[in-house]
Amino acid sequence: MNKKHYFLLICLTTLFYSCKRELTGTVSSAKKNKLEIKEFDFDYLRGKAKVNYLENNERQSVKANIRIRKDSLIWIQFSGVGGIEGGRVLITKDSLTMIDRINKEFYSYNYDELAEKYKFDISYQLIESMFIGNLPFAFDKRDKVSRQSDFFLIKQKSDIHSIENYVSRSTQRLEKVSIEQAATRNTLNLLYKDFNMVNEVPFPFTSAATLKYNDRNRTLFTEINLVFSKAEIPEKPLKFPFNIPQKYARR
Repeated sequence: MNKKHYFLLICLTTLFYSCKRELTGTVSSAKKNKLEIKEFDFDYLRGKAKVNYLENNERQSVKANIRIRKDSLIWIQFSGVGGIEGGRVLITKDSLTMIDRINKEFYSYNYDELAEKYKFDISYQLIESMFIGNLPFAFDKRDKVSRQSDFFLIKQKSDIHSIENYVSRSTQRLEKVSIEQAATRNTLNLLYKDFNMVNEVPFPFTSAATLKYNDRNRTLFTEINLVFSKAEIPEKPLKFPFNIPQKYARR
């Protein structure tokens, strides 16, 4: 994969959190036997993260500032050695746009173009859900639910995807998601762990995302791990500065 698109793939997967605080609060035995899903609710969210990326034995690492306005947009600022800004990404319900400060270029994709590029159907709701650890697809009474030793397994189907969600019986939070695209059999797997309390809800402070897809008769794998040093819900609305200089060329 072209290194210039490395940040873009990061944005299509997940941003997650890590720290050493202990999880507080317990779930009663009665609730452990009944499916109850704790969703992370907020108006604005911000954090600082280290992003580790692996593809075809090539490793890269960057720092990122993240801001989210729920059900609206996701803003990411990347920086490298010395804290120099390398680029910004703005994800909305219609498109994803990335500014490459190093090469003085920018990229912009709608979701149909992203699906063609990465051989996997993506929506804003899916991306935001991956950032905050909520169910990527809303729970419906028609979904199939089975109780296992440590998890509730929720199986869902849409016209495009088959989804398996693993909800912890102890925390009532989503801990694993497997999504398979029906037409291509390409898969996206998400793993959430190291839960800590944010806004009185257990939040996944460490996560990994693995995309497996076929392209030109090749099976490709990309893995992304993210570790946040800070995550918080601010008291005031956030700003999302994003301006493309006129001299930047579109690629």
